[in-house]
Amino acid sequence: MKTLFNLFSISVVLFWLIMISLLVINTHKSNRAIYGISSTTDIKAQERREWKEIFFKNKKVGYALTILNPIKDDGYFFQEEIYLRMDIMGYLNSMNVITQCKLNQKFQLREFNFRMRSGLMVFHLKGRVVGKELIIERGDGKSIQRIRLKELPLVSSALESFFIAKRLKVGQSFHIPIFDPTTLSVRPLRIEVVKREKIRIKRLTFDSYLLRTKLWGRDFKVWISDDGEVLREEGFLGLTTIRSNAASALSGIKESSGQDLYDIVAIKVERKLTDIPSLKILKLRLKGIDLSLIDPNIWDGRRQKRIKDVIVISKERVLHNLFSYKLPFKGKDMEIYLRADINIESDSPVIKEKAEEIIGGTDNPFWACKKIVNWVYRALEKRPMLSFPSALEVLKVKAGDCNEHAVLTAALLRAAGIPAKVVIGLVYNRGCFYYHAWNEAYLGEWISLDSVMNQIPADVTHLKLIEGGPEKQARILSFIGKIKIDVMDFSYD
Repeated sequence: MKTLFNLFSISVVLFWLIMISLLVINTHKSNRAIYGISSTTDIKAQERREWKEIFFKNKKVGYALTILNPIKDDGYFFQEEIYLRMDIMGYLNSMNVITQCKLNQKFQLREFNFRMRSGLMVFHLKGRVVGKELIIERGDGKSIQRIRLKELPLVSSALESFFIAKRLKVGQSFHIPIFDPTTLSVRPLRIEVVKREKIRIKRLTFDSYLLRTKLWGRDFKVWISDDGEVLREEGFLGLTTIRSNAASALSGIKESSGQDLYDIVAIKVERKLTDIPSLKILKLRLKGIDLSLIDPNIWDGRRQKRIKDVIVISKERVLHNLFSYKLPFKGKDMEIYLRADINIESDSPVIKEKAEEIIGGTDNPFWACKKIVNWVYRALEKRPMLSFPSALEVLKVKAGDCNEHAVLTAALLRAAGIPAKVVIGLVYNRGCFYYHAWNEAYLGEWISLDSVMNQIPADVTHLKLIEGGPEKQARILSFIGKIKIDVMDFSYD
């Protein structure tokens, strides 16, 4: 059993869900509204169904089905279903995602219901627009976030429903605000009509328009026929979808894609590292990305510091933090790291009860933290999950990769009164650096910890790139396949 797991929720789930839905772009002729949406008279007053086949490096791995139903004098009901089957670290993982929306007559979002299932793991969100706010709730009905809206957004998964055959022109561009439930964010999307191009789909050749958009610094392409049909979409790392029908879409999904994402996104290094737990200082040169785009707070000068393109990581010492404060932490400056979040349900009575059981009444933050990390390490079966992790679901199924470990650890720490973060980056294992998630806890100062490896502090091969919630974590997509690492130097205790 491998003990180290890739950052699948971000590099895979967001990769698939966002790209599959976003690349099906609304690009029909504008009525001069900001969205570029035509009037509802252009939409047929009947149910519309669209099937797609999903490929990863030319291997079929799933399908998508979208349904649009007019609601008499009241807009539309939209539903999208995505099914994926992927190889991850030798495991064959399946995932099913259903997004349901109520849209107004201009196709703007009114309500949504988002449910993801992978094995025994279920993640559920719902939301509604009230005035100028989008109120988002977890499946248990608790409000977790309010997003202030400048304009009513389109929902990412429903964009194709807005596409109606119109005369496109090379050089046109469209600006569309969209809401995506996997990152709980509203962001502008700019789409350009690049050129005319012939494209071949299943032995048929079509005249088409090539459209392009960027997300997290990545190019995504869409080919649209002259009569308005979305023919093909391409993302990065070999993601492709093509227009299909029910019979073709539901058949031919391989038992194994033959491509394991764990190995595809690995970053190989020439100089190998040994005796990792004893490393005191590690110096790495990062190439292939603009380091100025990374939040400068990541290079805090204590555990990590940046000297041009070289990152120096030093192992923390934690003994002097043993009695820094008594639980629970009461400083208001740490409230953001103590409250519940979209998938860190630290306010749940179940999570609180488990945290109290684990720490056993201690008011010492270090020993409470150590007990929680050790419990998560021992309690969770270490296996990859193709899912968006929720601490409550992880506690229920007691299995998962680094993401599941990180969200449950953060929830238990916060429930115990210890400020905690989820951080995203890279970690070394067997000659490569892999995308990984772990935690930081405030024990008088911020200390790294990894419940996959049962480490406090985490070893110096943990290179932090991002911290924060799903919207910030999704930025890891801009790094995948670009980063190159040279091991410059290292020293031992």
